[in-house]
Amino acid sequence: MASKKTATDSKAAAKPAATKAPAKKVAATKAPAVKAKKDKAATTKLKLMTKEQLVGHFANKFHVTRKVAQEMLDELSSLIVTEIKGNGGFVLPNVGKFLKSSRAERMGINPQTKEKKLIPAKTVVKFRVAKACLDGVTN
Repeated sequence: MASKKTATDSKAAAKPAATKAPAKKVAATKAPAVKAKKDKAATTKLKLMTKEQLVGHFANKFHVTRKVAQEMLDELSSLIVTEIKGNGGFVLPNVGKFLKSSRAERMGINPQTKEKKLIPAKTVVKFRVAKACLDGVTN
């Protein structure tokens, strides 16, 4: 009888093993990189008006040709440059003020090589937004 028990025990032991499906080996794959959620404002790309769109807007608004609107915009640009060179500043009413500013020479450091370098003095143009423009944008 002992031999019968071992035979049935071996059948019982073999039965559950036969019913289990063999484990499949899955090839290792990289999980897709999870992108960090960014601020919605940071992800939207700015759609700035181009020079051609600005010329077209002026042409439609003032009922002139695109060529005349282009000349007006070019004249405004050259007037700003000459006034900044000559007087040190230019004011666009209700928009802002362009100011010429001088930067002194200073020591700078190259972040890769840590090498110190003398940055020469130079003249730059700064822009200050007018209060009327700032209030119009923020309100």
